[in-house]
Amino acid sequence: MEPRPALEGKSIAQLVAFFGDGALTEASTCSIELRNYLEVAPFEKLAEHAHFCLEQKFDKSGFVLQDIVNEIGRRLGYQVTNGRYSGTRSAIGFDGLWFDGKRHLIVEVKTTDAYRINLDTIAEYSRRIREEKKIDEALTSGLIVVGRQDTGDLEAQVRGSRHAWSVRLISVEALLKLAQLNDSVDDPGLVAKIRTVVLPFEYTRVDDIIDLVFETQLETEIQAVADKQAQDLESEDLSKAEEGISKSAEKRKSESTPKVLLDAKRTKIVESFFRSRNRPFNRVSKTNFEDSETGLRVSCAVSKLYETSTPGYWYALHPPWLEFLRGGKESFFLLGCMDREEAYAIPLKLLEDQLANLNQTIAGEKYYWHIYLRIDGSGMIWKMLKAPSIPLSSLKFDIS
Repeated sequence: MEPRPALEGKSIAQLVAFFGDGALTEASTCSIELRNYLEVAPFEKLAEHAHFCLEQKFDKSGFVLQDIVNEIGRRLGYQVTNGRYSGTRSAIGFDGLWFDGKRHLIVEVKTTDAYRINLDTIAEYSRRIREEKKIDEALTSGLIVVGRQDTGDLEAQVRGSRHAWSVRLISVEALLKLAQLNDSVDDPGLVAKIRTVVLPFEYTRVDDIIDLVFETQLETEIQAVADKQAQDLESEDLSKAEEGISKSAEKRKSESTPKVLLDAKRTKIVESFFRSRNRPFNRVSKTNFEDSETGLRVSCAVSKLYETSTPGYWYALHPPWLEFLRGGKESFFLLGCMDREEAYAIPLKLLEDQLANLNQTIAGEKYYWHIYLRIDGSGMIWKMLKAPSIPLSSLKFDIS
């Protein structure tokens, strides 16, 4: 599903009234359409809608915020089970259940901390979930997501309770920042470390926090190197760009493609690829996607057209993406072009066979490979500096 043009510019309150019959109740059409919309909404829209729920109270704003927080959990890489809007005697009344493949987080969403939260209730949810799913107590914990950043009373309540080592507290704003950080990196190891921030752990030794800050900074720096390398292609030939040789001050600066447009194009490419195989898929990270049932995996990179003397498209291939692909039963590296309604599915074997022929950029302890597609008279080719170029016509698929 792609966001419909008719929904653009609407507040989240207006959107809820637009979905279904406008009645946001359990398992209603309104609820289903709201969750479908949030699933494909750009991150910036999620943040905008969350702030609206907190600043502009409207009917069922708490329910809407609950759905937004659960979608943020998905953006953090969790497998999320939406909870009920209102609890019942027979159903476990959590707001969300997040699973990272090992641990379960029982999530409670509160628009305000103006009243005390019954931590025993969260503990009871945890106990019932452990019994139902037969999981270890040490692998479940509670996460309270609150609208305000000033949460002193709640923090004191948690610290003074017997649940101090099994419950953590985070504001919606901080959760959004965490998801934004997670969306800016694509190293599965670093993504896993980012998720540990919301888990209960003691802070006497802060090595893990320092490691997270350092690795995130390094990831940001290497992405900056990749962005500059792509900009250099605007006014330099491929060999100079890949060797990192800069020209004089007259070098033209490229205008970066807005991230939201790149993400939308990536989503369209991935949806088209899996649809062509009649398979569902899950988003593992910003770049990585899989059909867990069949083991079909893809990483997807998108480039704009670089107007050099030989126009083409430039991509970086990062080692974590390659490792992700190697873990699948059938894997492809998808290459998309912002201005074309087609993409290219490079099989993992072909990708690995060509690694030795690709140039690399090294930044600190990290590195990545360069991939350059060029428009040739007979179609798109994978341009090599160290080997013959490879025609990609047989690997093309339509995304219109």
